[in-house]
Amino acid sequence: MSGPRRMKPGTSATALAALAASSLLLAGCAPSGGAGAGGADFPTRPVELVNPWAAGGSHDAHARAIGSEIQGILGKPMTVSIKSGGAGSVGASDVAKRAKPDGYTLLLGDQTSVIARPMVEELPYTWEDLRPVAQINDSPIVLVVPGDSPYDSVEDFVTAAEDDPGALSYGSVTGLGPDQIPVELFIQAAGIDLNHVPFDGGGTSYRALLAKDVDMAPLFPAAVTKDIEEGRLKALAVTSPERHKGLPDVPTLTEEGYEVEWAMFRTVFAPKDTPDEVVEVLEQNFTELAENKEFVTIIEGLGEEVELLTGPELQERIATDAAALDTLVKELG
Repeated sequence: MSGPRRMKPGTSATALAALAASSLLLAGCAPSGGAGAGGADFPTRPVELVNPWAAGGSHDAHARAIGSEIQGILGKPMTVSIKSGGAGSVGASDVAKRAKPDGYTLLLGDQTSVIARPMVEELPYTWEDLRPVAQINDSPIVLVVPGDSPYDSVEDFVTAAEDDPGALSYGSVTGLGPDQIPVELFIQAAGIDLNHVPFDGGGTSYRALLAKDVDMAPLFPAAVTKDIEEGRLKALAVTSPERHKGLPDVPTLTEEGYEVEWAMFRTVFAPKDTPDEVVEVLEQNFTELAENKEFVTIIEGLGEEVELLTGPELQERIATDAAALDTLVKELG
């Protein structure tokens, strides 16, 4: 199993200070447990896993794979409920602010729903209101253009953008969606100006790209690998630190000279005051799930890999992404 992909933003003094502060906040979110936590007995009834994104997408497929395969490990059913809207903020808010901190209501979150949305909109929660339990996997983004596009490389695309600032467009999920974030980081690294065309979902931006309504779209590899193989689309680069095993001929942005590494995490969160004993049980169960052959096969069938992360390493990952997103949001204004 490969290690977790980490974004490596510029290490300015401000970013490092933000990271340190964020790490302390995350540490402060971890309760000390105490009597009545009931970790030894947990769970005694079904557990709800909230999917903050729409039904039928990749996030939903991951949530349902978790729900179907963890029951035999957990000893009780894990039911998936969809609470979509607000670029993931509806479901995230529900778990952060309305769910009891007892481990029976969890969120399958990502950077957009958990971290970015409260930064760009006044919402009743922030990422500190959620306690990370287990990262299930990481999904990098591939920058894709139509198959007959004149741009065959990142260099071609950047040169065209420099020659006519704002003329080239890209389509992604609105509101700092998980696909928009790496493009904005790329725009900053390349010093170019692109016209952002917002869509309500990755499927819509995918169709817009096929229709040539946009010049480029950031999409998940699993969604476009077949189109790339059959020539309907061309891949310029992936945002992972290493080449994607499903697209071995596609370079990384780092290889192309742009220090941008980004992957959307799919991480299970609990309300911040969930007792340590309960979180420990959940961590153990998700660790066992990550080693379950049937679950791994399902995730690989989605074109993804299981990349488990728990404990301090997961806290550090989230703090790093939060610091980077805070900087990005401020720069975007």
